[in-house]
Amino acid sequence: MQRFLISLVVMFCIVNVANCQLRKLMEEPDTVIVNAKVVTKPFVNKKGKVYLNMPELYLVVDSVSLFVKGCNSCVSKHDLMQYKDSVITLKIVLRRGLWDTNNPYEQSRIGKYVNVLKILSD
Repeated sequence: MQRFLISLVVMFCIVNVANCQLRKLMEEPDTVIVNAKVVTKPFVNKKGKVYLNMPELYLVVDSVSLFVKGCNSCVSKHDLMQYKDSVITLKIVLRRGLWDTNNPYEQSRIGKYVNVLKILSD
C-alpha cells in the first residue's frame, strides 16, 4: 500500500512538471517585425481621471493600439518619442501581463502590451 501511494505521488509530480513545462512553452512570446505608428495617449487611472502631463506610448498596427511597456524593452521610451506620429519599422515582442510593474503583488493594469527590441528603419 505504501509503495502504491509513493508511486502515485511520484507520477503526479512528473505529470505536473511536464504540464508546467508545456504551458511555459505555449506562453513563449511572439517576436515580430511590424510597421507601426508611434503615438502618445494621456494616462487614465482606474477612476477615469485623465493626466495630460503623463503621456504613454502606444504603437498603432493595423488600427490596433498596443501599449509600449518601457521596462524589459531594449529601446527606451525616450528614443521612441523621437518618432512620435511617424510610421517606423520595429522588431517587437508581443506579451500579455502587467503593464505598470513586474511585481505581481503591486496594483497594475493588465492586458496585451509590447516590448520594443529594435528600431529597424525610420
